[in-house]
Amino acid sequence: MRGLIAAALPTQGGTLLEGYCGGGFFTEVVAGRFRRVIAVDNDPRTLRDAHRLKLTNVEWRDADVAYVLPDELRENAGKDVVVLLDPPREGLPVRLAEALCIDPVAHLTYVSCDPATLARDARMLTKPYELISVQPIDLFSRTAQIECISVWQRKN
Repeated sequence: MRGLIAAALPTQGGTLLEGYCGGGFFTEVVAGRFRRVIAVDNDPRTLRDAHRLKLTNVEWRDADVAYVLPDELRENAGKDVVVLLDPPREGLPVRLAEALCIDPVAHLTYVSCDPATLARDARMLTKPYELISVQPIDLFSRTAQIECISVWQRKN
């Protein structure tokens, strides 16, 4: 999955806003492409693991993604910003989905573990974004869980 995420993101950029970063599983392989990374999660245990990565351009934040990323999107509107999201099964909080629509970024990669919540969120995201690709991954065979990596680009 890390290779697929690396392939889905731009090869270089200004700022990466990563929501639901956990222990830095994806951050570790893509941080070097960006001048600055703001990685947010509200689980102090996993963030403790993330700090061990010693990535000098990453600012780890122990906070609620639904509140931090909308503020960052507003502050960085019009700048070179990429968003990477890997939310829990519930999908995106409405506050965050709305912020992504109000201040759309050039590139959004959204990892979902529930096709139903991805479909729900996609209804909102299709207003300012074009869906470029969706890569389903069956990590948990014989279950209904399907991971999906969706890549979105801001409409002109």
